[in-house]
Amino acid sequence: MLGDLCRKRQHIEGTYISTLRVITIIILLAFLVTYIVALIIDVYNDVPTIIPSVEGVNTLPIPDLIFTSGDSYNISCYYLTKNGTMKSCNESITQPTLLEINKKFTGFFSLNESFKSLKSLDPNAITTIEIIVQNPNNLTITAMLLDHETNIYSINRKLDALSFSENFNKPDPLNNLLSDIFIYTVNQQAQYIWFTRNIREKILPQKFKDMMGITPDLIKYYYIITNSQTVVNLQYTSSSRLFIEPQNFNLNKETEHRNKTLWGVVGLVGGLWSLIMAIYSFLFGIDLLQPFGCIQSYCPSFQLKMHENYKNLQELNDIDSLKIFLLDYIIDIEGCKEVITPKEKKCCSIQ
Repeated sequence: MLGDLCRKRQHIEGTYISTLRVITIIILLAFLVTYIVALIIDVYNDVPTIIPSVEGVNTLPIPDLIFTSGDSYNISCYYLTKNGTMKSCNESITQPTLLEINKKFTGFFSLNESFKSLKSLDPNAITTIEIIVQNPNNLTITAMLLDHETNIYSINRKLDALSFSENFNKPDPLNNLLSDIFIYTVNQQAQYIWFTRNIREKILPQKFKDMMGITPDLIKYYYIITNSQTVVNLQYTSSSRLFIEPQNFNLNKETEHRNKTLWGVVGLVGGLWSLIMAIYSFLFGIDLLQPFGCIQSYCPSFQLKMHENYKNLQELNDIDSLKIFLLDYIIDIEGCKEVITPKEKKCCSIQ
């Protein structure tokens, strides 16, 4: 088809069919190029599909908590083990102070490395974390739960006023996809919080590698989802309590997967090219040895011209008929004249 666009017009075709052939080729090629550009744009703007899965785990990190309020309050904590032991974990508490970055009294809870995990099989493992918020001014205090490993407000997994202030304006890598959960505590309340750990495996932005369909690099972000139940306890006259436990020992995975790649575009373009060639062959013939398609077969002017040029062919033998046909459709006489050398008297070229 591309060769037909560049070669000289066959004199037997006439201007009308030759022009129609060129216009058809240009339209088909324009459609092909437009389709390729649209596919590439579609691949570039492809939104990955999230593939969920569940994996059982033996340990879970205890979430970090960030408390904020408009006035002062006090925090303490205990942890309860499977064997019934209850111990203080106040060393993991940073008491609230007024921070310049958010103009609020902000306190922190983040377990140290010695007992940061909940274990499903260890008989001495931690089962419950109890947070006691002393609230003499009867304030509404906001508690924010975040995963210990990917807490965006911590530095090297250390959460305190300095790390919080430095990362306060840091964007959420999950685009606000429940990377934190807010709980409001008031006096005379006990809140039982069961958390589930989740992980989002995001495709690392490497556009060319991703678009080619090569296995992408994944970056992992953990976040938690909670279920809670609030119970009124009139004994907590100036305090509230949070009881934090795991919902289960499962890790819910969400892995991003690209739907469209440039390799897929190659396959689609190959299919479209085959369709275009079929349309062109139907209209103008398959090749030089079968040069007649639908256009030539049903075009009255072409049929009339063929009749005028070959009406006396029945008087010629087969060799003469073939010679005339070859000169009209196959042999490029003008091309032969251009390449004839003094030593060669005969030459022919196939169009």
